[in-house]
Amino acid sequence: MTDDSLQSSAAAAPAAPAAPAAAAAAAAAVAAAAAAAAMKHKKQLLLQQIQLQQQTQLQQQTQQQQQQQQQQTQQQQQMLLPAAAL
Repeated sequence: MTDDSLQSSAAAAPAAPAAPAAAAAAAAAVAAAAAAAAMKHKKQLLLQQIQLQQQTQLQQQTQQQQQQQQQQTQQQQQMLLPAAAL
C-alpha cells in the first residue's frame, strides 16, 4: 500500500465506529418521537372520555329537571281540578 492509501484508510477508520452510534441516536430519536405521539394520543383519548362523561352527566341532569317539572305540573293540575269542580 502506498502512503496515500494508508492515510485515507486511517482517515476512514474513525468514521466507521461513528456510524453505529449515529444509527443508535437516530433510532432513539424515532423511539422518543413515537413515545411522545403515543402520550399525546392517550391524552386526547382521556380528554374525550372526560368530555363524554360531562355530556352524559349534563343529559342526566336535564332529564331529571324535566321529570321534576312534569311532576310539579301534574301536581298543580291535580290540585286545581277539585277547585274547578266547586
